[in-house]
Parts: sequence; structure tokens; C-alpha cells
Amino acid sequence: MSIYLDNGKVIKTDYACERVLADITGRDFIVGTAPCEGVSVAIDSGEGTRFYPVRQLALTGDGEVRPLSVQFDRIEFFDEWPGYGGMTYTWPHAEETGL
Repeated sequence: MSIYLDNGKVIKTDYACERVLADITGRDFIVGTAPCEGVSVAIDSGEGTRFYPVRQLALTGDGEVRPLSVQFDRIEFFDEWPGYGGMTYTWPHAEETGL
């Protein structure tokens, strides 16, 4: 199997093709991202629900759209956070209220 990267490099593998294919078509492999606004995730902490703004959505290898938490030094999927309750439309935008 050969994987052609957009930088011109080619990754060739003769072993574990099924594992490699499973990795790049799975829900943790990011195929693309899209900026968004007006979307939040609900996280239940056990003491109440907090809403966190989502600024990037990820399209993953399995075709799922997942909310991303993009911070200075790391990227995480919000839907893997404990207490994740889904995405919701936020109005007014947090930027407009100064929160």
C-alpha cells in the first residue's frame, strides 16, 4: 500500500495494511477542519452544565464531524471529554456578550 502525502512524500507499507487502513479511515484520523462560530459543547461536570465555544470542527476518516478543542499546545476532541452532552447553537455569540 502506498500513501501519497500532499507534501510529495510517499509512505509505502507492505505489512499491517489492514491496520494502517483502519487508522486512516477511523474516527480519530482528521481528514479536514472547518472554522465555525455560534457553536458550543455542553459538558456536565456533575455540579452543572458548562458551555465551551467550538471554533473548529473536524471531519474524520469515518465521515463523522467532531468538535475540536484547540488550545495553545494541543488539540483534543471535545466529545471525548467526561460529561460531553453534545453540540448546541449558541446565541448570542460569546464574543458579542464579552464572555
